[in-house]
Amino acid sequence: MKRFFPIFFLLLFVPALSRAQPLERPAAMAPLEVHDWGGFKVLLAQAKAIGITAISTDVWWGKVEGTEDQRFDWSYYDKVSAAIIDAGLKWVPILSFHQCGGNVGDTCKIPIPGWLWSRLGGNDPSRLRYRSEKGDESNEVIALWADDLARAQYLEFITAFRDHFRDRADKIEGINLSTGPSGELRYPSYDSRDFHYPGRGYLQAYSKPAQEDFRHFVQAKYDTLERVDLAWNTHLRDWSEVRPPSDADGFFGRRDYLGIQYGKDFTEWYNGALVKHGRFMISLTREALGDAFPGVPIGIKIPGVHWQMNPPHYAPSRRGDRWTDPHQH
Repeated sequence: MKRFFPIFFLLLFVPALSRAQPLERPAAMAPLEVHDWGGFKVLLAQAKAIGITAISTDVWWGKVEGTEDQRFDWSYYDKVSAAIIDAGLKWVPILSFHQCGGNVGDTCKIPIPGWLWSRLGGNDPSRLRYRSEKGDESNEVIALWADDLARAQYLEFITAFRDHFRDRADKIEGINLSTGPSGELRYPSYDSRDFHYPGRGYLQAYSKPAQEDFRHFVQAKYDTLERVDLAWNTHLRDWSEVRPPSDADGFFGRRDYLGIQYGKDFTEWYNGALVKHGRFMISLTREALGDAFPGVPIGIKIPGVHWQMNPPHYAPSRRGDRWTDPHQH
């Protein structure tokens, strides 16, 4: 029987989506996937007895719509939500557009719908994936630079959820929204295939769409290559030469993100792309849910802070095979 952890991860609730206040009562996270239903019901009763008021569960995209486009199977979540509600608890579903598996604590393997890659990517599904500085591509989520391509699919899933569960609106305490790997608003920079703790994590800006977006950002800011050259102290011959760092280790080791305008511009764009994606997903959810869940707060999951980039004291630098505080003695 899986162990049940009565810990509800941090949610940042977005006031623009609801006039309701953020969750203040104790909530717990259910197993990633329930197999022992008898044991699950016992744990729900125990949670209720110690004062837990709501249970959060992932609603895996790949589990609901994994077989084909617009073929939704909600039977598992009908059973999960019924067990939670029957135990006298509220439900907090997480609309999980990321895969389960490959992250710390993952106990099951549920990929995002496999048909998405060819449906949205055509002959070049790599345009939907993050590509790291090491050349690795991630299948964990659809990359944020494909938001326009994936918009209709996100909208269909959220709308289908709304239509299926709106009759349980009074039993839903909140709705959480997946915005990236592990459901968090971040990049897949800590993939176990190429990341070794404690490292800085790898930049994920090397797919064609990402590089095109960076060029568009620079073009919008400077307008001409001459102005780029003046700001960056470069001699660019073509816009195609505007690229992410070719030496990411050097970029961080030299603190280019603090010391030169190119580094500051890249960092502004890279971080801003995440903010833009978060706003995109929030706006999309607002559109899809409409007024089906009145008073129910909607949240996104913010990752823990591993390192801070801007304060020089905390910026990591490399010493041998470890990443350490450069001011640590």
